[in-house]
Amino acid sequence: MHNNQSKCHKLVQTHKPTNHYSLLNHSGTQTRKLPTSQEAASGVWNAIYSNSMA
Repeated sequence: MHNNQSKCHKLVQTHKPTNHYSLLNHSGTQTRKLPTSQEAASGVWNAIYSNSMA
Protein backbone atom coordinates (compact mmCIF):
# COMPACT_ATOMS: atom_id res chain seq x y z
CA MET A 1 0.00 0.00 0.00
CA HIS A 2 2.65 2.46 1.06
CA ASN A 3 4.84 1.62 -1.90
CA ASN A 4 2.00 2.33 -4.27
CA GLN A 5 1.46 5.83 -2.94
CA SER A 6 5.19 6.55 -3.10
CA LYS A 7 5.17 5.65 -6.76
CA CYS A 8 2.22 7.93 -7.34
CA HIS A 9 3.93 10.84 -5.64
CA LYS A 10 7.10 10.29 -7.65
CA LEU A 11 5.06 10.34 -10.85
CA VAL A 12 3.39 13.54 -9.73
CA GLN A 13 6.76 15.19 -9.25
CA THR A 14 7.70 14.31 -12.82
CA HIS A 15 4.87 16.57 -13.97
CA LYS A 16 4.44 15.19 -17.46
CA PRO A 17 1.04 16.35 -18.79
CA THR A 18 0.71 13.44 -21.21
CA ASN A 19 1.62 10.88 -18.57
CA HIS A 20 -0.61 12.68 -16.12
CA TYR A 21 -3.67 12.36 -18.32
CA SER A 22 -2.86 8.78 -19.28
CA LEU A 23 -2.56 7.71 -15.65
CA LEU A 24 -5.75 9.51 -14.73
CA ASN A 25 -7.64 7.86 -17.54
CA HIS A 26 -6.29 4.45 -16.63
CA SER A 27 -7.13 4.97 -12.97
CA GLY A 28 -10.63 6.15 -13.71
CA THR A 29 -11.38 3.20 -15.94
CA GLN A 30 -10.19 0.47 -13.61
CA THR A 31 -10.91 2.10 -10.26
CA ARG A 32 -13.70 -0.34 -9.42
CA LYS A 33 -11.58 -3.38 -10.17
CA LEU A 34 -8.64 -2.18 -8.08
CA PRO A 35 -8.16 -2.43 -4.31
CA THR A 36 -9.28 0.31 -1.95
CA SER A 37 -5.75 1.66 -1.60
CA GLN A 38 -5.58 2.15 -5.35
CA GLU A 39 -9.00 3.75 -5.30
CA ALA A 40 -7.75 6.31 -2.79
CA ALA A 41 -4.73 7.00 -4.98
CA SER A 42 -7.07 7.56 -7.91
CA GLY A 43 -8.89 10.18 -5.86
CA VAL A 44 -5.58 11.90 -5.16
CA TRP A 45 -4.80 11.87 -8.87
CA ASN A 46 -8.12 13.52 -9.61
CA ALA A 47 -7.49 16.26 -7.06
CA ILE A 48 -3.97 16.87 -8.36
CA TYR A 49 -5.14 17.01 -11.95
CA SER A 50 -7.92 19.43 -11.06
CA ASN A 51 -5.44 21.64 -9.20
CA SER A 52 -3.03 21.52 -12.13
CA MET A 53 -5.73 22.61 -14.56
CA ALA A 54 -7.23 25.28 -12.29
